[in-house]
Amino acid sequence: MTVLATAGHVDHGKSTFVNFITGQETDRLKEEKIRGLTINLGYTYFEFKDKKISIVDVPGHVEYFKNTVAGFANVDGVIFCIDAVQGWSKQSEEHFQAIRNLKINNIFFVLTKTDLLDSPVDKDFIEKKLKSEKLINYIIEEFSYKTSDLKLFQKKIVDFFKYDSFENPNSLWIDRSFTKDGIGKVITGTASMAFDLENIYLARTNKLLEIKEIRNTENKVKNITSTSRIAISLKKSTQDDITRGDLLTNDIVFSGKYIFAILNEKNFQFNKKGSNRLFIGTTNQIIKRLEVVNASEKNVIFIELPNKLPILENQKILIQNMVSNDFIGGKIAFV
Repeated sequence: MTVLATAGHVDHGKSTFVNFITGQETDRLKEEKIRGLTINLGYTYFEFKDKKISIVDVPGHVEYFKNTVAGFANVDGVIFCIDAVQGWSKQSEEHFQAIRNLKINNIFFVLTKTDLLDSPVDKDFIEKKLKSEKLINYIIEEFSYKTSDLKLFQKKIVDFFKYDSFENPNSLWIDRSFTKDGIGKVITGTASMAFDLENIYLARTNKLLEIKEIRNTENKVKNITSTSRIAISLKKSTQDDITRGDLLTNDIVFSGKYIFAILNEKNFQFNKKGSNRLFIGTTNQIIKRLEVVNASEKNVIFIELPNKLPILENQKILIQNMVSNDFIGGKIAFV
């Protein structure tokens, strides 16, 4: 399985494209249907020949940006939708900066609503945007809900995303937690390729989960060999307060309020004045204190948080300045 997230400005056709490519609707909340926009994360998948692609559909509206970043946890790549009429917009830039700083480097750009254009589709603005982004692997495709070919698009996605991500540490960040009649407590998330289904710890307590079964889409599984969307049914003895933002790992990890991270860029410009928010996996906190402690070979940043979080080495992080809307990214390190 390959796991992808959507990205793009509100009303640029993300959910419409996902509906087209999978035949399933991801906006299930009553408010989503009334307002015609995605609020929470949606999940679906499609199969093409022997390949399964799972998709996390994220919100595009700025009010739900915390949900958006939660959808990027552990994914192999992104389907980035851009309205061919409106072009690159505010949340297009915000989502792109989040993706770039999280080092999600495989991006399938989809220019949507091309049937509304009176002139040829302009792709130059994306090419110019990515000219300096040497590490990003991308493709640009045109899409019309009325005229595009389903099987051709499915093949293009499968062919582009040939490889799953090896970068993420063994982890599953919980993005949904609910109780299902006849089954009980169920938690879901995107498991990294390195995640082992045999011994799973809740990082917050460092206790082994007591599990009834694990499913990957409709199938029961005992192991995974790629990034995977999985649902875990828990035994009644397992505590009931497991929720979005909790981390599952295969190792006992330390939790604390102090984090050191190595930043992705050596020479960076970041305005740390005002409030800064830290995103890790599917959770986030407002940073209490932020300092650059080493500016020689590597830029190391020190973060003090108001509440404890599991500290998982090599975990990707994203920091957003709430005033300037600047972003920086890096990985947790023990220094």
